[in-house]
Amino acid sequence: MTRSTPDIRPPASIDVTLPVPWVQNWYGNDSLWTRLPPTGVVPALGQPGELQTKYPWWRSQRGDITFTGHRLDGPSEGFHVDANPSGYGPTGFLPSTVYWPSTGCWQVIGTVAGHSPLMFTMWVQQFPGVH
Repeated sequence: MTRSTPDIRPPASIDVTLPVPWVQNWYGNDSLWTRLPPTGVVPALGQPGELQTKYPWWRSQRGDITFTGHRLDGPSEGFHVDANPSGYGPTGFLPSTVYWPSTGCWQVIGTVAGHSPLMFTMWVQQFPGVH
């Protein structure tokens, strides 16, 4: 699982407000930032085939964001992310809902305007009542 450390911080232009309680440590590059769960486990709600997780992103570069994902330990068909590609403006916070077709080990890649893809790996686990 991709892990970050508490001492990593995004650029000053990023609002560090934490809108999702289960993520903590910053992880990013010149274009895109997110926060990762400290254990590497991402909580998902729903039933297999309909699992979803609210996930935060911050763009430090202007442009639309695209997402890809694939499961490293099984089939990936059905992965998608629901987010307004331009977010709340040309940079800054972008909330999303990630749809997982199944639990397991997933690699997610976010890219802003085709620049500097941000890739990380996490374990998606079904959690009842966590959103």
